[in-house]
Amino acid sequence: MWNLREVHRPDDLKVALELLRRPDVRTVPLAGGTELVGRRDRTIEALVDLRNLGLDTIEAEDNVVRIGAMTTLQGIATSPLLQGLADGPLARTAHSSAASLIRNMATLGGTLIAAADTADLPPALLALDARVTLWAPDEQYLSLADFYASGGRVEGGLLTEIVVPMPPKGTGVAFHKVGRTPADQAIISVAALVTVEGGLCRKARLAVGGIGPRPARMVEVEKLLEGQALTEARLEEVAQAVKAHLEPRSDFLASAEYRREVAGVMARRALREAGERARAAAS
Repeated sequence: MWNLREVHRPDDLKVALELLRRPDVRTVPLAGGTELVGRRDRTIEALVDLRNLGLDTIEAEDNVVRIGAMTTLQGIATSPLLQGLADGPLARTAHSSAASLIRNMATLGGTLIAAADTADLPPALLALDARVTLWAPDEQYLSLADFYASGGRVEGGLLTEIVVPMPPKGTGVAFHKVGRTPADQAIISVAALVTVEGGLCRKARLAVGGIGPRPARMVEVEKLLEGQALTEARLEEVAQAVKAHLEPRSDFLASAEYRREVAGVMARRALREAGERARAAAS
């Protein structure tokens, strides 16, 4: 059961942050509520509803796309701007993340913080070199990779915006996942980005989800691709490197051994598809 005493709906970011930072009342932000409502955390005494803060915009500016943290998954899935960004991986992964009723409520910021390990969007954002804007306590900017490496939490503050650089010409992005059903949470998910120039891979990004506790970039594996041709032999080498570097968890969905093997297969497939998309985009 809930133990709420207060619910606030400020229309000013400064006021929202002041409420969240009160030391004497445990106060948490309310975004879409899809994760928070299910927790039934009796230690929560107050909610700060974020819907009136204007954090639900999607805008292109100076070779980046800015996505407000309160943008719903449905808003991302149906955004013409995001459907056209790198051939639409963010729109596709937002659509595959949940059923329509949940997509209409769940927000990007809540997804990144609350359900990062099994959600589809975070690996795609990692592959796209996304950055986050935090107020904790002052405004600061982090790559999404560094945000997750530091724990993926914002205590007494807010994640307000996600910034995605527009990829250069000759870039392809692919996302693959394995779940019990196509609509289920991912057991393993892999996102890959490849930029080709002169027949060689000039930039590679590879992100894996489902390994716990947060999705992560595989930086050492990426180095095996940059400056190389994406041959089948090279992709097989990368697949083996993925399995060697991963230390996944075991749970009711799958064993660590299964996750490790599948991650290698998914990495090879995602990189192959990203390479094909990159060559098509370069022509």
